[in-house]
Amino acid sequence: IIFSPHRFVLILYTVLRSFLSLERMRICVVGAGSIGGYLAVLLAKSGERVSLLVRGAHKEAIQREGLRLLWSEGSSREPVVALAEEFEAVTENLEDIAREPPLDAILLGVKANQILALLEGLVPLLGPETMLVPLQNGVPFWYFLRYGQFDPALEGHVVRSVDPTGELAARVPARS
Repeated sequence: IIFSPHRFVLILYTVLRSFLSLERMRICVVGAGSIGGYLAVLLAKSGERVSLLVRGAHKEAIQREGLRLLWSEGSSREPVVALAEEFEAVTENLEDIAREPPLDAILLGVKANQILALLEGLVPLLGPETMLVPLQNGVPFWYFLRYGQFDPALEGHVVRSVDPTGELAARVPARS
């Protein structure tokens, strides 16, 4: 099987939509770099209610020019542009996103070492059904939290190379 980013997005989108059974999902994309930006554009263009949490010059550029998805060099496909107006919010303030009821999903498109600093502000956005989806490469800190069905000795084990102090695991409650 050839894996492409487009298949990844389609799989992720299908899982999110079917899991929550919602008409239009309310999604916050934290970090609009290559992965977060890619997902934000496609989700906004598909009609979902997407907010972007971005900082500084990147935020200003998105507010001014939108977010542009370019295809690989030599592709005949036209760029896809999501203008700022197509997003619910383009902000660096979590309070702007937290004004409405809890989100359906939060997509963490930031580096793993940035999550802890964001976590306190993200907690108010989490509802009982909110999915927190880290978009990092490698093994996430929570990988073994519900692993007991496979190997009881690993149940609750925290990956210390990703969460050295165990603070992420302590602050983000595990759910079945």
